Amino acid sequence: MKVWEVWKYSLGSFSDDRTKPYDNYVAGVRTILFLSVLCTNIFIVSGVIRHWNGPANQVDVGNDHPHRHGFSCDGVDPLEQYPSTAGR
Repeated sequence: MKVWEVWKYSLGSFSDDRTKPYDNYVAGVRTILFLSVLCTNIFIVSGVIRHWNGPANQVDVGNDHPHRHGFSCDGVDPLEQYPSTAGR
């Protein structure tokens, strides 16, 4: 149980004698919060690593895609708006 005591105090100090019966519950809630933050950060970092070289991994728009023919909701031809993508 020494590991649990060290973990409890690493999550935050417990110095109040009135809350001593609840120290384990508080440490449990803080552990759950810590694990959820850790899991979220792992997903964020894995997404960054996965898309590290973004432009090289983009999907090429085929000839049957509506924007390839210049259809747009605002009336601007996307191929003329972004000429660097016109040669794709």
